Formats: sequence, structure tokens, C-alpha cells
Amino acid sequence: MNSTTTTVYLDGSLTLESPSIDSDQQYNIKFNGTDDDGDTQSLNEEISVQNFGVTTVSQFDPVDDIPEETENEHTFNYSFTGVNTSDDTEVSLSVPGEFTVEETNFALEDADGNVLNDSVEQSDNSLSLVANAPPTETIYLSGSVNLTSPPVPEGQEEEQYTLDIEASDTQGRSASTSETLTVNYQGGQPGDPEFLSATQYVPSPGSAEIEVAFSEDIDNESFKNNYGLYTDEEVEVTGDIVEDVSEAQGRVTIELNDTYSQGLTLRLEDGIVDSDGNALDNPGDKDVTFAPTTVRADDDVTAYRGSVVSIVADSSNTDVTLQGTDDDTDNYFFEGSTGTNSRVFLFDTEGENIGDYEAEIGTEGPATIRVLNLDLSLDIDDRNVTTLQNIEGTVEARSSGREIQLELLDDNDDVVDDRFVDLSGQGDRDFSYDVESLQLETGEYTVRATDTASGVSVESETITVREAGDTEALLPNDVITEARGDVVAIPIELRNTREATLTVGDDEAGYQASVTVREDDDDADGEVTVYFNSYEASNVETGSFDGSNDLFSVDDEAEVVDGEVSIGVSDLLDAEAYPMSVETEGRETDVQLLSLEERSTTALRTWTAPRSRYGDLDTGADFREGIDEEWVTQDSDIAVGDTVVYEIEASGLEGALDARGEDTVTDEFFEFANGSEDEPAARFTVAQQDPGPNRDPLLLDFDSSNAEVVADSANDTYYVVAQTGEDELEGVRDEDGDGAIDPDEDETGTVDADDSLRATFTVFGEDENDLDLTADGEDEVVETTHSLTEPEFDMNEPFNVTEVSGQEIFGEATVAPGTEVNVRVRSADGVRPAFLKTATTTVDADGQFLVTLSFNDTTPGDAYTINVDDIGPASELSVDGTVQPVIETATTDTPAETTTTTTATTTATTTTTTETPIATTTEIPTVQTRTTTPGFGVLASLVALAGAALLALRRE
Repeated sequence: MNSTTTTVYLDGSLTLESPSIDSDQQYNIKFNGTDDDGDTQSLNEEISVQNFGVTTVSQFDPVDDIPEETENEHTFNYSFTGVNTSDDTEVSLSVPGEFTVEETNFALEDADGNVLNDSVEQSDNSLSLVANAPPTETIYLSGSVNLTSPPVPEGQEEEQYTLDIEASDTQGRSASTSETLTVNYQGGQPGDPEFLSATQYVPSPGSAEIEVAFSEDIDNESFKNNYGLYTDEEVEVTGDIVEDVSEAQGRVTIELNDTYSQGLTLRLEDGIVDSDGNALDNPGDKDVTFAPTTVRADDDVTAYRGSVVSIVADSSNTDVTLQGTDDDTDNYFFEGSTGTNSRVFLFDTEGENIGDYEAEIGTEGPATIRVLNLDLSLDIDDRNVTTLQNIEGTVEARSSGREIQLELLDDNDDVVDDRFVDLSGQGDRDFSYDVESLQLETGEYTVRATDTASGVSVESETITVREAGDTEALLPNDVITEARGDVVAIPIELRNTREATLTVGDDEAGYQASVTVREDDDDADGEVTVYFNSYEASNVETGSFDGSNDLFSVDDEAEVVDGEVSIGVSDLLDAEAYPMSVETEGRETDVQLLSLEERSTTALRTWTAPRSRYGDLDTGADFREGIDEEWVTQDSDIAVGDTVVYEIEASGLEGALDARGEDTVTDEFFEFANGSEDEPAARFTVAQQDPGPNRDPLLLDFDSSNAEVVADSANDTYYVVAQTGEDELEGVRDEDGDGAIDPDEDETGTVDADDSLRATFTVFGEDENDLDLTADGEDEVVETTHSLTEPEFDMNEPFNVTEVSGQEIFGEATVAPGTEVNVRVRSADGVRPAFLKTATTTVDADGQFLVTLSFNDTTPGDAYTINVDDIGPASELSVDGTVQPVIETATTDTPAETTTTTTATTTATTTTTTETPIATTTEIPTVQTRTTTPGFGVLASLVALAGAALLALRRE
């Protein structure tokens, strides 16, 4: 300031906020003044700040071990110092909202025990009193309050709550303290606790735990001290994999350091008890379900079929509804729950359809599960090994890079070897077990592969380990005999090996070929049959060949590895004895002989069958069945439209037709027997016998479009099954008369009914080819003839019946026996009541058909028409007839006696007795019977009967 006065005054006000203190404090305020000369002067003023605090005289009790859902009386005594009660100091007790205030009994008092206020005001869970009384430095809040504790939230053994005690006055001063209330879970139940389930799942990415559910609350320490985790091999891994263990309300969670796909066993000892000390009812070893694929409400997950999916809820005993949601899964539906003290519902996808599913988890919401096919598989290279070999194989899946656990199991399902492999980018991985280094004993083993991420598992077929010994291949038969040209079956027995080499022939025989075969490990039974096609011996040149060849073959249970023809031939192998030998691992272990005999062509026969049966003759067994059931019959008259069968008996054709194991050889037969090639091997023809003057005969053109060749090679028989057309057969003119349809022959014609045909099968000799198919070089020819007939039915007309039951309607047919015939009898127009009667039968071996109908509901004179039709080539036949009455005729029966007496002149008397006929009636049929001569109709029958009656009277 600028002034000449010697005295100045500092006047005004200053607002200060006092600090927070734990006890009364003194503070100094200092005023300083300085003039221009540098002289100073100061003044100190002392300010006293009083403490406003709360002190616990008697703690809120109880605060610990408060049972859940129970009413408890809590006592307390708190003192508040630095209080000016004249300033309307308010003291409040704030009870946690989860508690229920049942009763209050407390007051504000001064230091002398005088009650300042005991009228408690309650607003929700806030309880308050106002101290409006003579000034006092200390007041006391004391008394009790009855509170009902809340339930402990699921998954916890206890829950803590905060209770606040506060005092404040109108000057803005306040003081407070708080208490922590601990509420304990009360889970004890009458009786002993029980183990319910154990599941390993993934509660969140990167974590893994085992949920163990019990029927009631378990003492946590008793569980920790009395459990263990073991692998299938009884190896304890508790200390290696467990991070932490906790228990709440009967649900134990064992936190793991990683997921473990190998089988785990939970061992529960006798010391586990509940909160009341009751011992576990069912201790022992418990399987832990591996269900690592986890999904929660409002989430989705992809699982592989065969895995177990954990559907996890927020609380125990939650309802879960699971159903399929697409076309492939919509027939799946299941309602269940997580179960007592469990939050996990298990969905086992083994055997379920690929597709989408939805799980409704209580009121939490839906979860979506898509099930895919991992297609985890194991392929074992050789399922029969010795103690000096390796077990080798490949594991595959439809997803690359996955970790796979491989376990080698013995016949007791004990793990002999355990390893982990990762699938390649192609989704596969080879593996090998060294039998010798693993010191495996002889016996049976399997390999189990488990996808560690999903738990999907697959086990191989049985692998047999035998003691290493001498490998051996044997030829068990004596001499094997077969016709040259046929396929020879040569069985080989294998011991301690899956592979052998067979050699047929030698230098002296002028032919030699060998083949190496290997038995399929999947169907190994220690025997392989090698099929040697003796016809193809002349077609396979010298040199080596691989698995695919025409000379040697095996069944599906084995494979041809390779082979070699070291000495070849140019024509069919001679009828001779050929040495055979078999070796394994370079050692010859057995020898035998193959005797090839001359082949022959012995017969050709003609058979017929109904047109509708053409597709039923596909095997030799079908043909024999048709003969037994009389729908295949030997016949020389074939109705046009029916099926014709030419039966060829000839040995040595099995190889040429590649007929081993085949039922039909249509293409092979017509190629072999077309007879039109240069140097033909054989020819099959069906030729017109009487083509007419100046005409070349027609040759029926059979091929795979209108015929089928059925092989019964085991019996050296082949059937050419042909269709003879709907109305007529078309043929090709044999212009050069060689009996074969040549490519340049194109003039056609039709073979009609009543034509005669000749079927010929020829195996050519050395004049036509160099194949050497016949024994003496001459052609082998067999033939048969048959006629073509019109397909039709024939019956007497009129064809009458009698007005009684059991009436036979019959006729003759030219169609093949076994053809189904439908007979229909319809009343004529105007007949009342009208009638229609039907029946079905078949043509018998004698070419006749018959049905039996009842006419006892008709009237004599009723006219009708009989219609006969078949499921075949014959046209419908219609004949008329009339219902006839039963005719009465006179006969003699039991005559009455009359006596006449004559007296003569002599003493003798003669007596004559005469019998008089008595009229009776006899039913006389007036219709045809099956013995009626064709054309012998009703009128002729009546005349014959009348003549018989007159003759009888004349004799009388």
C-alpha cells in the first residue's frame, strides 16, 4: 500500500476447511507485515480443531459364520466423540440390501447412560436416530437388530456383505465405520453324500477343468486330502496336471494345466465327508468323461461326430432341450438337465447324423452345435507280424495338423505304448511300432487313435503277433486236374508269412510262368487261392508283368504283386502234367502237379421259358430252379415271342470267356464264337433250315441287345438265353454260306412261325486256326433243331358248363409251360343277374391250361363269353358258351315183383315171377370234360346218351 500513515488495519474474513484428523489438534495462523525500510512485524493466532469420530465399544456381533437364510440377533455398541448434540446429529445403521430387517432394539445414549433417542426410523434397510438433546461430547449407539441372512450364491461356500455405521451433524461433519458380515452356505443333508459324475471340459479358451458333482455339499479339505487322478495304466498324475481344487455346494472343480484326451480315472478315498461329517457312500475309481468341445448360451460351436459336447449353464440343475434343426437332423429331440450340483449337460454325438443342432439352455438362451465328420481312420499295413517285424500303419482324418494320440493296446486293453503325432498337411501320418524293441509277447493287439482336441477315437482291427519262425508256403492238394483252356484254382497255405511265389511248369514241360501273391491283412486266414488261366497262356508274352494281368488272378482277399513268363507258348497248352512249386523268402517249400486234360464239346440242347421269365435266368442256379419248377422245359417247338435257351456243354472255355466267378459272359461269348474273324476260334449260329427256293438261309443275329449268355463254368455249361421277338424274328442272309454273319452281309429277312431252325456250336480245329483247341485237330460240332410256332390258345366252341360248382374250363396253348394265363367268364348282354368270373393259372408241361369255377349261381340258358389271355406273346382267345341244366334220365332200380301161376293137366304146378321197372332220376352232365374228343360237343353228347338209353330198353 502507498501511505504516509504509521498505522494500518487488516480487516475482513477468511473461510478455511479443517483437515481430517483422528484426534483433537491445535493449529497456528500467522500474520506478517513489512515496511519500505525492511522492518517486519508478525502476529500468531491459535485455532483448535476438534475430532468428530466413532469408536467401537462393543463390536457388531455376530459378523462371521452367519448361517444363510436364518434370522439372527446382532448386538453392538459404538461411541461417537466430538459430537454437539444440540446440532441435530443423526446416527444411522445401513444394513446390506440382501438382508431382511426383522426387529430393532437400540438407542442413542449419553455418557451417563441417559437415553437421548430410541425412536428408530426405518427407510428400507437404513435405520436412523437423531440426537437432539443438551450438548454432550460423546454419544453411544447401542442395542441389537434382528436380521435374516440371504442365501449364498451358487458356486460359493460363503458370501461377504458390508454394514455401515455413520454419524453426521448440521455443520457438515461426519464420521463412519463399517463391519463385514460373512454368510456361510448350509448344504448339509440327512444321510451320506454320493458321487454323481465327473466331466473334463473347457470352461473358457486355454483352460481345462474337471467338474465333480456330488449329491450334497462336501467338505473341501476332506476332498483335497482324499482324491487322485490316474491314467488308464494306474499311473497317478494328480501332481503333474492339477493347478487348483475348489468345492462349493456339492460341486468340485479341479483346475488342470491342459486338456488330457487320454482316459483319466478319478479315485475317491474313504476320507471324503460332507459338512456334517457323513462319509461318502460310493468311494472308489470313477471314469472321467472327456468332453472338450464346449458351448454356452448365445454361442455356437463345431464338433466332430464321435465327440462329446459340453453344454454349460450358469447354474446347476438347468433344463436343456436339444433338437436337430436341418433336414438331416430334424428327427432328433431330447429333453434333459445338467443334473444335481452340475452345470454341464453332455451331448454324445456318436452315431448321430451330420448337421445342425440347437440347445435351449434354461432361460439363458440357445446354443448352436454343428456336427461334422472328422472321418478319423486307421489302416494297418500287415495285421499278422512276427516278433522280428514291425507293426506299421497310417492314421488319417479330414483335417490337417491335428494332434493324434496313438496307443498300442494288448488283449487286456492295457496300453503298451503311448505316443502323440501331428497329422500332415494332407491329413495323414504313418507310424511304426518295433515289436522286438517293445518286447511284445505273442498275442493279439490293437491300435487306438484319439483326436486330442475333440476326443473322437477309433480302434484298429486285431493285429496278431506270432513267434518268429520259418516261413512256409504249402500246396495242400494232391494232383490238380482241369481241362485245358479252363481256369485252374490253386490253393496255397501260408505260415508265418503273407506272401508266396507260385511257379507253373518248367523247361521239360515247355512252359513256365510264376506269380507272387500277397494275402490281404484285413482278411488274413493263412490261405490264398491263385487262379491260373490256361487259355491265356498263349496270349501272354514272355517277360515280367505287374499286378494287373490276364494270366494269374486272386480273390478280393489277396493281391497279385508281380510275375513273369519265362517260357511261353503260341497255342493252347497241351494236355500234360505240369510241375508246380511254391516258395517264400527265396526258399522252395512245396511242390505239386497240375494235370491238364483234353477239352471237349459234348452237347447242344434247346429249352424254352415264358417271355416274362427272360430276366429271371441270370445264373446257372436260376436255370436249374426253372427246371425244378417246370417253367424251363426242353422243347423243339418254340412259340414266337417266348424265351429260347440254347444249352451248350463244353469244357475248356472258362478261360477264353473269362467266366471264373462270373454269372454272365455275353460279350465275351459272342466275341469268341462269332466265327467271322480270320482264324476263328468258335462259332455259334441259329440258321433257317428251309429258306425257300433260290434263297440263302437267314442267320439269327443274336448279341447283347436281344440275348444273354449265362455261365455255369463249374459244370462246363453255358446258356444262350434269347428273346424271339414280339411277332417275328429278323435274320441276315448268309450270302457266302459260311454259317457266319460277315460284316459285308447286310441283306435281312424275317423268320416266320412254322419255320424250322438249326442251332450249331462249333469249336474249330487246325484247319481254321492255330489255337489247337480240339484234341485231334478236327472241328467239334454240336447242334439242335427246333421249330417256331404261332403263339395261340385253343378251346372247344361252344364251351358249355353246367349250373353247378366245380366246372373245369380248359384248353391248349402253344406258348411255353409256366406262362401265366388269365381266364375271364363274362355273362352276355341281357343276362340277369349278370356275372363275371375270373381265375389265373399257368400252362403245364403238356401245353394245357385249366381253371375251376363255380356256376351254381347261374340259370340254365345263360349265355357267356370266355376270354383267355396271357402275360406272353399269344393273342387273346374268345369262345362262347351257355349254362346247361342237369338232365334227368330213366334207369332201373329195385324192381317190384309180380307172380303168375299156371296149372297143367298133370299134377305139377309152374310159377313164373316177372320184375317191373321203377323210374328214378340221374344227373347227366351235358358239357365237355378233359377227355372229350375235340369237336365232340353238346349235341353229340346228347345223341350218344339217347342211344345208350335205347340200347338199355332193347336189352330189357
